[in-house]
Amino acid sequence: QAFGYVLMALFGIPVSTIFVVPDAIVAAVSDLEERLSGQRREAMYFGAQGFVLKLALGLSTVITGGLLDYFGKTVEKPLGIQLTGPVAALFTIIGAVIFFYYPEREVVSYERKTPA
Repeated sequence: QAFGYVLMALFGIPVSTIFVVPDAIVAAVSDLEERLSGQRREAMYFGAQGFVLKLALGLSTVITGGLLDYFGKTVEKPLGIQLTGPVAALFTIIGAVIFFYYPEREVVSYERKTPA
């Protein structure tokens, strides 16, 4: 039981990052947009983020359901359950590659150069 608590504490750090970092990125992008265009469009950016999150939730539900339905979810046919981890890892890697190309240095350096 103690191992479970330690494991959950360790998993809490990356999971909390998932909830904090996207909002910080959207805030930085909307601040940069304001400095470039002079218009405040936070609602548009956060609305687009909400749409993408709901789209991802829907797609993940469909993909998981399809995996379990097609490959099985029983003791006799466990492949669907066994594939959910690798498929989730694949999408996580794709997301990490996309995130890698986020130009954080350019956004931060531009924010430092221009007064608010």
